[in-house]
Amino acid sequence: MENFISSLKFRNLVPEEIEKVLDRLVFRKNQTVFMEGSTPLGVYILYKGSILIFKLGSQKEQVLRILQEGEMFGCTDLILQKRFGSSARAILDSIVFFMPKNLFMELLKSDSDFNQKIISQFANEIKKLEEKSVSLAFKPVRGRLADSLLFLNQKTENTDKKIYLSRKELAGYTGTVKETVNRLLSEFRKEKLISMNRKEINILNQDHLQKISTMYE
Repeated sequence: MENFISSLKFRNLVPEEIEKVLDRLVFRKNQTVFMEGSTPLGVYILYKGSILIFKLGSQKEQVLRILQEGEMFGCTDLILQKRFGSSARAILDSIVFFMPKNLFMELLKSDSDFNQKIISQFANEIKKLEEKSVSLAFKPVRGRLADSLLFLNQKTENTDKKIYLSRKELAGYTGTVKETVNRLLSEFRKEKLISMNRKEINILNQDHLQKISTMYE
């Protein structure tokens, strides 16, 4: 977050002054940040914790992204002047900074470095969505789940590297149903690839999971 703040050049303000115009928000685990269909009033920057971006389907929740600390979110719909096309929820206790719309738009116009950061973020999001589409289309569920576990283990900011997603959230991210995730996790545990309890998953054999994740039908 400090690196992000220091990169802003809004009206020649120093980082400490810029931070004063951002609202610091605290979200408890499972608390909603914004809902699909609501009007964007600004953008959000994840400072601490973990945020889930998802869409609600008729029968299940589709997980689109799991954010890393320092990532900005909510800016696509704001730029396009559309209502939020997805929802955001804290999956751990989280601290988020809110940047009002007028400040965000001013930075886009006046700060070329900031503009480039937003473009780069859009490009990375598109690339990740393309990779996920290929995975959903061609990988068996077992491979997709292994891929999800490896990705989440790498992405987590926790020093213990444990995965704290619920089975429902993990199913939504993998593109399957909760029952299938429960069955495959039990298989992975029997194969000593992971250890787990009701609240967390710990990877024990990353190399073997990597092999499973690269298998295609």
